[in-house]
Amino acid sequence: MITATRVGSFEVVSLLDGVEDMDNPNGMMDTFRAPSEAAWDPYRALYPAVFSTTGGWRFHDRGTLGAHRRSHDPRPAFPNATYVIHRADIEWERAAAGESAEDAAVWDALLSPSKQQAS
Repeated sequence: MITATRVGSFEVVSLLDGVEDMDNPNGMMDTFRAPSEAAWDPYRALYPAVFSTTGGWRFHDRGTLGAHRRSHDPRPAFPNATYVIHRADIEWERAAAGESAEDAAVWDALLSPSKQQAS
């Protein structure tokens, strides 16, 4: 389930990218210091989704997405910000621009070579 939080005209969404069990030989003690491994027991009862079945912790990797809603305005919400986009993503969007009108509009408004700075 994806839930969004609104802050003024901004919408902020936390997206779950992946879950991985971090099974260290010494359980939680390898990552977070506590008086003993048993000191984690109350937290295992309260927050079972945070712990792996073998005693380590379960890492939930999240990305946060923010969007500023402006109708019919394709310009970036933060024009003075530095946008960092991996070259492979630019190439993917360039190819997609030839396949759909929506992707072509994104390419023309935000990613075309005239919009990019040399790095």
